[in-house]
Amino acid sequence: MLDYVRIYNFKLIPDRLFEAKGADYNLDYLKGRGGNLPELNADQVLYGLIDKESVIHGVLWLSYNILNDRIWINLFGVDKEYQDKNNIGTALKIFKENHLKEGVTKFSMSTTRDKAFEKYGFTKSETIHMEYEL
Repeated sequence: MLDYVRIYNFKLIPDRLFEAKGADYNLDYLKGRGGNLPELNADQVLYGLIDKESVIHGVLWLSYNILNDRIWINLFGVDKEYQDKNNIGTALKIFKENHLKEGVTKFSMSTTRDKAFEKYGFTKSETIHMEYEL
């Protein structure tokens, strides 16, 4: 089981955790700006998922969207050997403890692992994530 620890710098997160299937992150931008979260956006929260030796095996990056009063899950990446070990359930507990008191009750995300999240009560939204590349 991994523990969630709030962190404030992307440089602490191993690059491999940003390489999730379907992910398209500009690591050079994130880490090149110093990696400090408050410099990027004050409405964002970053958690590292650590083992008992404080080694980071996962990352949970959240953003508050003021337009629809919900939390957007930018990234929820966990090393393969720690996947399906109730990390989603633990993340939901963190959401309830830290974000319900702010009045936020909805969380949205894009994922390639919809079945894993549906087991914990996530539902598919009516909207579809679309892309256009020039």
